[in-house]
Amino acid sequence: MKLDLELYRKEVLVSREPWVRLSLIDIAPENPRRTLVFVHGFSGRALQWEHQLRAFSEESRVLAVDLRGHGLSDAPETSYSMEEILGDLESILEALGISEKIVLLGHSFGGAVVSSFAVAHPERVEKLILISASSDFTLRRLYRWAFRLPASLVEFIRRLLPQRLIYPPAHVLKRFYANNLRVWNGRGVLPQLRAPTLVITGQRDLAFPQAAYAAVAELIPGS
Repeated sequence: MKLDLELYRKEVLVSREPWVRLSLIDIAPENPRRTLVFVHGFSGRALQWEHQLRAFSEESRVLAVDLRGHGLSDAPETSYSMEEILGDLESILEALGISEKIVLLGHSFGGAVVSSFAVAHPERVEKLILISASSDFTLRRLYRWAFRLPASLVEFIRRLLPQRLIYPPAHVLKRFYANNLRVWNGRGVLPQLRAPTLVITGQRDLAFPQAAYAAVAELIPGS
């Protein structure tokens, strides 16, 4: 039988000032072998992991989060800095009573998030899997120009895009980019990783320079 992932959706309160609830999918079989936590990238959502959630939930507890401002999670007027995002993940694990070591899987900028978490909490991480991650996230000139536009105009453009419901609102996009994606530097983070790490890069990963994708495996000891 095909799992209806929405039946496993939960909300976790991660902040009271401001009031912020994050939406997530949490599937736990009896006696799971391990816990896998899936983290999407910039403008992604938890449901992008639907095939992986169904496959791995047969023997592992699987958890996929809509990051702050993404998917069905609240989108407060906050900074969307890495510190804030990591604090949300810490709050989720605490609220769900997950104290054992976890396997972290991150796609694109989600790779930056899980790498930063692993450096901050090495005792919490069993393994890392980085998919289409980059050593930095310098956007192409056209996209950089777009983020300089007023939020009202960015929001107008966003609503014209197909499948617009999967994109965060303009204030989230602009703050997440300015305070997190634009300033994150993998060359300072990735060499500090000590958990066993698998790096997966596809030949069609074209959002960032190829050298930035290749640098991820080169910077991580023993990846």
